[in-house]
Amino acid sequence: MKTNEKDPTGADAARDPLRILTAQEAAAILHCSPATLKGWRYKQLGPKFVRLGYRTIGYRPADLEDFINRPTD
Repeated sequence: MKTNEKDPTGADAARDPLRILTAQEAAAILHCSPATLKGWRYKQLGPKFVRLGYRTIGYRPADLEDFINRPTD
């Protein structure tokens, strides 16, 4: 991969704790679809999210990390 090419997994974005990731970037990191994230939001099962507008949802990298490391029942 070229250095100026964007990483499709969002790994570079996930390293910046102040950046808010899009649902597409978060889905790439979690290896799921944006529709899965939407379903998790509806069922309150997924990672914490922030509402950036009426329809715009974002995810903090730390919240994705917490979700990944969350113990399962």
